Amino acid sequence: MRLTLEASYIPGVAEHFEAMQRSQTQAARVIVRRGIHRGELPASTSVTLLLETLIGGAMMHALAVPAARRAELARTTGAHAARLVAFPPPRGRQPSGHRGGTRPGHPGG
Repeated sequence: MRLTLEASYIPGVAEHFEAMQRSQTQAARVIVRRGIHRGELPASTSVTLLLETLIGGAMMHALAVPAARRAELARTTGAHAARLVAFPPPRGRQPSGHRGGTRPGHPGG
């Protein structure tokens, strides 16, 4: 996140970072459009909203994890990504790994 905010101030880094960011964004958009084309996602899916939701969820998860749990975060990143992609679940079904209830200070668990 820091590099995203400061790259434009570092000579030589800004151009490289911008090109990398653009490439990753385009690749992610292609993946979502492919899912829409295959019928894995509804045709009405907003590519931008879907990507912002997934990336925002992943970023907030990483930022909210206390320092004492960062090693656990590193081990469980793949599982958390799978839960984000599976959310929201079909009606009446909870995503894998859902513990039920809520944690204090965390609406929706």
